[in-house]
Amino acid sequence: MSQLKKQIQLSLSLAAVSALAIMLGVSTPAADNAADAVGRAGDVDTQITDELKLADEAFYKAFSDRDIWAMAQLWSKDDSVSAVFPANDKPYFGWDDVRRRWQETFDHNRDIRIKSLAGAIFANSDNEGQVAWIIDSTQFQSVQTQTGQPVLMPNVLSTKIFERHDGKWLLMHYHSSQPRLVLPEASGEETASHPVTSASPAADNVKTVDDDFYKAFEELDLDSMGRIWSFSDNVTAIHPDFDVPFAGRKAVMMSWQGIFGHNASVVVYNPSDAIQVEGDVAWSVGSYEFLAERRDNGKVVHLPKVLVTKIFEKQGLNWRLVHYHAHIGPARHIHVPGQ
Repeated sequence: MSQLKKQIQLSLSLAAVSALAIMLGVSTPAADNAADAVGRAGDVDTQITDELKLADEAFYKAFSDRDIWAMAQLWSKDDSVSAVFPANDKPYFGWDDVRRRWQETFDHNRDIRIKSLAGAIFANSDNEGQVAWIIDSTQFQSVQTQTGQPVLMPNVLSTKIFERHDGKWLLMHYHSSQPRLVLPEASGEETASHPVTSASPAADNVKTVDDDFYKAFEELDLDSMGRIWSFSDNVTAIHPDFDVPFAGRKAVMMSWQGIFGHNASVVVYNPSDAIQVEGDVAWSVGSYEFLAERRDNGKVVHLPKVLVTKIFEKQGLNWRLVHYHAHIGPARHIHVPGQ
């Protein structure tokens, strides 16, 4: 790893840890109970916080119990729900596909133990009571059912989007990733999963902002990226190779400054995002192909599949990005000049 990359990672990680601690208002030691390590961010109503903590605790209990029936009770059942898992090469859309993937996870793992480390609850101020999301970090342990090999993911970063249905908070989207998890090539054996996008003018407007995001990314344009993000401090970003979320606008923009400074050029191929809109909150789920040349050593990095979740809020007349979660799917390829 280059000295520049080390400096970038150190400065950004320290800033993120500091901002995360301030935002969460929780200590860093691990908690066995998910609700004990998840705090509210900003001015989220206390009742909503308590309700979401209970929903989050039920989610992790169903997960650790490998209880597909209990997990099903926590999800909306429409075609717009989605999930992104750490070891897969694509998002899953629609409850049937999401349920199948949960069942496969339960079948492939036993003795699951999940320890919550830290987290924060967010809700849209103009749409509070309808849509909320939780960003958290957990430790995952299990035993592979077929091989008996132990599995340890020490720091799984997750994004969960909830929507209130008839007084009950139900999951609409789940995205989890383990930083720097290296996956094998995609097998191509999995069945197709069909994304669903809201049919509305609002979804078209969000798509425009989504396109602007990729344009700013490709052009390494920090000013344009800054205009896409909310100016609120209730913003977060999870990047593939960093161990903690970046929390607060200053830390998030610092993360993009570091990424842009580390790359001489970036090309984003085939971005494919399904967009859902609920009132003043929207989210996009999809993937893109990434090609970059490193500034310090000329290495060319090719990421065939980057899986991504973005959350947007309508603020005034504009849709602005408030959360970004990306991780690398199938294995990355690195070309060293002259070799």
